[in-house]
Amino acid sequence: MKRFLIWIIIFIVFIVSFWVGAHFYLAKNPKKIAVAIDTSYFMNQNWGSVVNTVKNIANQKYSTYCLLTDKQLIHSWNNELLSYKLGSIKPYGPRDLAIFYDNTRYKEINEATVIYIITNDDKFEVKNTLKYKLILLR
Repeated sequence: MKRFLIWIIIFIVFIVSFWVGAHFYLAKNPKKIAVAIDTSYFMNQNWGSVVNTVKNIANQKYSTYCLLTDKQLIHSWNNELLSYKLGSIKPYGPRDLAIFYDNTRYKEINEATVIYIITNDDKFEVKNTLKYKLILLR
């Protein structure tokens, strides 16, 4: 019985130390998530669901966020996704989703671990499925 208790204590100490180490590592090295939003004329019909979609993305732990559109950078890296800043944006202009692949326009695209592209364009093809995730609004 004594051996069993010793093994249980060693096991618990090992698991707790692993969890604490993982927590500190992930807190120091957060995942960088860029949220890229299509703000073309065609998004007018789906614009109401954009804020909820952005809020769902913002529920991830150990992450920093960047919010950008095909027209402008809303905010750079921040510990929380400032979705309230979307209230001042209205969809306008033609659709140009190729901008989300342009590293020279937004330096955050290079720095991001994952890039979520929010659009309602069914024909848009994601080039790099490991880095880019497409969220289609209907």
